[in-house]
Amino acid sequence: MIDFFQLDPQDELIRHDRDFLAERMLAGIQFGEQNNVPINVGEFGVFQTTFLSPEAGGARWVTDMLDLLNENNLNFAYWDYHGSWGLYPDLPALS
Repeated sequence: MIDFFQLDPQDELIRHDRDFLAERMLAGIQFGEQNNVPINVGEFGVFQTTFLSPEAGGARWVTDMLDLLNENNLNFAYWDYHGSWGLYPDLPALS
């Protein structure tokens, strides 16, 4: 994870695209294969505002993550369905 507040202004940012995600998953996938154990990605997600415009990249990132998780038969939980990290805006309370 990148802590943007700790970056030196001259540091180059890393593009967090599908290739980056695949590379980051590789060690866990290899561990699971080598030890014959399932891998669970307990929680992942992006802040809701990243879904507000295509340029923000939230939908692309989630799509890439879901594709990679499914392609590698990994168990996962998306955090969360709605709310500040949700795919959908807060829904009105049911009465």
